[in-house]
Amino acid sequence: MDVKPVAGPTKGSKCPKTVLQWDGSALVVTVPGDSVRLRPAGLCLYSHTQESGVLKGLALLDADGMIMLDLPGEWHYRPLRQLAWTAGATFDSSMPAPIPVRLSARAPGWRRLTGRKVARIGRWTRTLILGASIAGLFLMAYIVTVGGFLAWRGLSSLGRFLLDLLDSKWALALFSPVLGVLRPVRGWFHRRKVERGDVLGSYGGVNLTVDTEMLRVSRGKENLPPLRLSRGLWFVLYRYEDLTGLFVIDSANETRRHLPGFWAPEDVNRFALRHDLPLQVVRLTREEYLERVRSAKHATF
Repeated sequence: MDVKPVAGPTKGSKCPKTVLQWDGSALVVTVPGDSVRLRPAGLCLYSHTQESGVLKGLALLDADGMIMLDLPGEWHYRPLRQLAWTAGATFDSSMPAPIPVRLSARAPGWRRLTGRKVARIGRWTRTLILGASIAGLFLMAYIVTVGGFLAWRGLSSLGRFLLDLLDSKWALALFSPVLGVLRPVRGWFHRRKVERGDVLGSYGGVNLTVDTEMLRVSRGKENLPPLRLSRGLWFVLYRYEDLTGLFVIDSANETRRHLPGFWAPEDVNRFALRHDLPLQVVRLTREEYLERVRSAKHATF
């Protein structure tokens, strides 16, 4: 029996091409260009409301309740319940809150399979796209200065129409030149801030900043509640098997934030020194890792 998602993870998004099968000895998860075999202890659906809308997906859990695979998409629960029964796994149609904390609790070997092919652009293609963006920007400026604002709006409308029809980076570069030029410029300024210790995190990813004695964690439009530095905050940069991440801990030794993923040690150290935040770099045991991730108050995933 093949089990597939019925819609994308967010409203209006494309449906992932993910397929689940039980081959008699393991659960096989197939996505374009990849396949994974594993024996999860449980399957759990999740639905998380965030600033950009509702995010839906399916999590495959190990015996400790840690996430082995994250499969974004909307799934019908009846086929999954039957599949879980066949595979000898538990099934939960609703992940308990807080969902970000649950999804941040990754098992060794964790992966997120989106079920979509990732478009890869070569170095020369990126250079040509940037050149086309710059040319489009100058063209826009010229048309506007000679009084052709309405003409440019017409071109922009045509561009948006073409983008609806074509999945084309070239069309995006030509009809959205400002975005094509400003993104690398913003990335450059972001890297300068990271090098000064003003910001921690990659451009477009999870970022930490300090403002008015508050530690802020954000990713795009998503923001975690800020933390006062007066709580005696300190950082733990950890590794557990193949997993890495950052804990923000207070003076009561409570895990206030869990930020899984890779964090460059030199960037973390620079940010911590800049804002007088103590830093520990540790390799955790299984028990220490489970205790920290389960007790986190807020998390990114």
